[in-house]
Amino acid sequence: MTEPGNQLSQLDLFISCAVPTCDFPVVEPGDVCTGCQDEFGHMLRARPAAPCVSPQLDPAHSAGIPEQNRTSRTSSATDELTRSQRCWLCEERRTCTKVRGRWECRGCTRG
Repeated sequence: MTEPGNQLSQLDLFISCAVPTCDFPVVEPGDVCTGCQDEFGHMLRARPAAPCVSPQLDPAHSAGIPEQNRTSRTSSATDELTRSQRCWLCEERRTCTKVRGRWECRGCTRG
């Protein structure tokens, strides 16, 4: 049996509203709840979806040189905090952490 403290509630299956101070659940990441749409509708603006881009292969990858491949993988894995990234929530350039594929600053990162 699982302990009651380790079980997920149904609300944990949803993602919070994109407005930093709102914790209302929404279905898709980046969506805004209806309450925030009513309150801030005239100030919100939709962002176009990111275009699908095919990955560019590194010439070292196609040449089969493992040393160069290894260094490129380790350098991207160690970049936890990166300066001068644009936070997707507040749209300010700050030192951010990548969360679910998007940059979030410390002030906007939700626990």
